[in-house]
Amino acid sequence: MQLNSLRSAEQTADPAQTGNPTTTIVNNTVNGYTTDITEMVANAQPSIVRVRFWNGDTATDRTGFIYRAEQDNTYILTSASGMQADSAVEVTFDSQVTLSGQIAGLDSVTDLAVISVQPEFSTTKMPLTQSDLVKAGEYVVALGAAEGQEVNGPVSFGVVSLPNETLLSSGQSWTSSRLVTDLVLQEDFDGAPLLNLSGEVTGMICASYSQENCEALASNELSLAADELIENGTVSRGSLGILGTNLSDMEVYERSYHNLSLDLTEGIYVTRVAEGSAAEEAGVVAGDVLTGIDDTAIASTDALRTLLYDRNPGDEVTLHLVHEGSQTDLTAVLQ
Repeated sequence: MQLNSLRSAEQTADPAQTGNPTTTIVNNTVNGYTTDITEMVANAQPSIVRVRFWNGDTATDRTGFIYRAEQDNTYILTSASGMQADSAVEVTFDSQVTLSGQIAGLDSVTDLAVISVQPEFSTTKMPLTQSDLVKAGEYVVALGAAEGQEVNGPVSFGVVSLPNETLLSSGQSWTSSRLVTDLVLQEDFDGAPLLNLSGEVTGMICASYSQENCEALASNELSLAADELIENGTVSRGSLGILGTNLSDMEVYERSYHNLSLDLTEGIYVTRVAEGSAAEEAGVVAGDVLTGIDDTAIASTDALRTLLYDRNPGDEVTLHLVHEGSQTDLTAVLQ
């Protein structure tokens, strides 16, 4: 942290008041007190935008951030809640320039929207970090867009309480990867980036995930979904429908408790199978360990999610599992 300026004033106290003629009172005034967070927020501010969209005559404002800055297009990411494919959209940049935008794609499963804008000035994208490297207790910052003529938007500072929490999306058998924090959710944080102290995006906050604390779509999945929306206007992914824990994250006593071989070091220990999902129909049960799909080894939930983004509903795959200590293969039809 830095201390930009310090003013001091010294005066000798009145002996009649203090009873000690040598007493000196020092008054300090601190100005320009900055920290690493102050600098990070200032650097990130040009990449934060305010998104306004209309459904009929009803306008909704939320935060967005620059994901790609290409020669012909700048792509903005924000929350998709309430947005429709034909909604009119405006984007206000940090410079207070407002431009019309187009919805490049919406994904209801992750609550992600991509907005395309063609500014005649240069824009700066926000760097993303690998969300699977985020640890519990890591400091994060939520940064909202400025409103009206205000210079800066809201800023909040907290910690990640649950990193890479895998949760079933509402009404779906898809499992999205999220970061759960202790930051109190504010209206302006819907669609805002969740940043680490280096100013890198660890996720995008979605108000639809929680009504209390900020929960964010993890950056690893965020980039997978956003790239598909930019390229195709929609996201096609194959859903398996399992929740699980990475074997590499389990302590020895946990693996012993579940009667897992200590020689088995990589895979996903299945903790839940979604009702009616492709996994349930294939015969997967809680307690199985998923080690691979087709010719691809699956070492983690993140690896599984990446693979499923390359598959489509209706694809038939072979699941390689350890069931009650024995290797077994099952055939599943992704949903």
